[in-house]
This record gives sequence, structure tokens and C-alpha cells, in this order.
Amino acid sequence: MTKVTQFIPLTSNTMFKELFGKNKRYVSLLLSWQLELDYKYVYKNIQYIDKYLGIDKSIKDYKFETDVIVVLDDTFYNIEMNNGYWPGLENRNLAYLNRIFTSQFNKGDDKEVFNKAKKVIQINYNSYNEPKDKNNGESVMYDLINEVVTSDRESQININLAKVKEKSYNKVTKKLTGIEKIARVLLSENRKDVDFEMNEETEKLLEKIEELSSKVKIIGAYNKEKEEAMIKRSIASQAMEDGISKGIRQGISQGISQGINQGITKTVKNMLKKNLDIDTISEVSGMSKNDILKLKTS
Repeated sequence: MTKVTQFIPLTSNTMFKELFGKNKRYVSLLLSWQLELDYKYVYKNIQYIDKYLGIDKSIKDYKFETDVIVVLDDTFYNIEMNNGYWPGLENRNLAYLNRIFTSQFNKGDDKEVFNKAKKVIQINYNSYNEPKDKNNGESVMYDLINEVVTSDRESQININLAKVKEKSYNKVTKKLTGIEKIARVLLSENRKDVDFEMNEETEKLLEKIEELSSKVKIIGAYNKEKEEAMIKRSIASQAMEDGISKGIRQGISQGISQGINQGITKTVKNMLKKNLDIDTISEVSGMSKNDILKLKTS
């Protein structure tokens, strides 16, 4: 296997899903650190759950795909990597949480089924600045860990990876908590960044990261992910700029909304000229495939 000196970021969707969404060994290690449990116990008892949350996967226009869902003992764990903030992210995560909980029930179930429902805990590994005031654009990162309990059966744990890693800098590596190990691994750029005592399972994890970081298929998928993220930022920036400008010119309340739509349309036309595929354009712009096809043929 070719050794690499630079990891593809584990905070990327490409690497996170490939590493933890497909291999029981590595998600067991992650969860054992998170819960401070014995790795062998977690590995023996953990089970993957369909990450599509029961949605008909043949409906390609409706994506409801989580990063990782596993069940351990009496609890579902939904593990999400959030590598960038966008308006509605919290609602999306909450929708995942509720969808997982309600997936336990069917129409006509008796009371006992509801009484025995498993708990659902969503673990959000966040690598972004969280907007504190969405009106003026200021952003801060919440302090370390924030747990939100929506009921005695549903809760969210938000972990600020950068802050957790920062707080662990001066600690003796043998005394790192599980979450501190997670932050170091997920934010690592190479082996040296991990910097804590290795065991057999951690060594295998690093070897797998190196292997994936050298694969042409993974590198290509990551580059595509970066390109799509850049397009999204460009669309948001251009649409907002065009929308505000048009709103000011028109001096009416609908100006911004209409301008944003026109800005998105303009950007979609530019992407069509660059021969980007319809699925990618639809995903990054939010415009339906039918509307994109109409623009293409107009």
C-alpha cells in the first residue's frame, strides 16, 4: 500500500461516509470513544441500520440520507459530520432524529410498542463557525459540547471539534478523553496530528485513512465534493447579491426574493454552458430537474 503524508480531510462527506459508514470496525472504535465503552463490547453488539431511513431509494429526487445510523443495546445512534453551516441545518438534523424515532412504529401498533421504543441519540461532529446572529452575520463557535434533550427518548449532542482539540493540547496524551481522541483524529491532516497512544485498533484506523487517501476513486469523489461546495457558495453569494441589488432598484418587498431566483437561474444557465450534469446542478442549486431541462431547451 502506498503511504501518504497528507490525509484527505475526515470532515469531508466523502471520507467520513467511506470510513465510518461502511466498516463496523471503525464506527465501533468511534462509538467506543464517544461513549467511553470497551471497544470489543461495542464491536460485538453494534448493528448498522439503513441510512436512508426507510425512504424509497428509487425516488432519486428525494434524498433523505444520513451519514451513519447504528443500534447498540436499547439505543439508536445517528452520527453526523457537519463540515459547514447552512440555514436549515439544525432543522435537517432534527428531521433525521425524528424520522429515526418514528421508524420504529407502524400504523395500528398497540400501546406497548410505543412504550418500549428505543432511545435515539444524534451525535453531531461540527467543523464550522456557528452563526450566533443570522441577521448581522456574526459567528461564534459554541463551547465544546452542547447537549439538547428534546424528550426522554430523543436527544442531540453537538460537539465543536476544533474547540475540543484546542482544549486537549496541554494534556498528557494518555489522559485524553474519548471525545478528545475523536477530535484529534477527525481533524488530523497526517499521522503526527493524531498524537496519542496507539493500540491495534487505532493503528488499523490510521492505516485505513492512509489507504483511502491514496485511492484514485476517493480522491476524485473528494475533488467533486469540493467543486460542488464552491459552486454552492458561488450560487448563494451571487444570488444574494443580485437579489439585494434588484430589491433596492425596485423598492418593493418582493424584489429580493425575485432577484434571488433570477440570480439562481443565471448561475444554472452558466453551469449548463459548462456541461455539468443535471443531477449535480439540481443538488447544488435546489432547482428541480424539470425546470433545469426547460432552461436547457429554451
